[in-house]
Amino acid sequence: MRLKLISFLWILFIIPLNACQMDDDDRCTADYVWNSEQAACLVPVDTDVSDTSEPQDGLGDPCWKDEDCTVEDYSHCLLDPTDASVEGMCTTGDCDYDLCGGDFQCCDCIGIDLLGWDTPYCVDATSASFLSALCTCE
Repeated sequence: MRLKLISFLWILFIIPLNACQMDDDDRCTADYVWNSEQAACLVPVDTDVSDTSEPQDGLGDPCWKDEDCTVEDYSHCLLDPTDASVEGMCTTGDCDYDLCGGDFQCCDCIGIDLLGWDTPYCVDATSASFLSALCTCE
């Protein structure tokens, strides 16, 4: 009887441990992939498509304020609203795909209160992958 009780208690202990495990492929919906480094579901980056357009001079240059961006077309310093200690990047507002070029994408995040954007901006591919969960990036 005592052996049955110990076996029963052991099963009760093991079942909850196995029930909490989730395969990485099951963490996200069909349009997203799990990124364990960021602990988030992200839009997969298409590595088979290479962008043949040239990167624009000044786009993506590091900055802390608009005055740091010296190229006229990319004179806005886009900072991370969640981390003021991170350097921003020079970009332009009211963008489209052709204006961004290179590995940059135009992301429209108007209406996302956390970002406070009033126009779409050109952002690098890594940022676009993260933002695309909330915004429209192309």
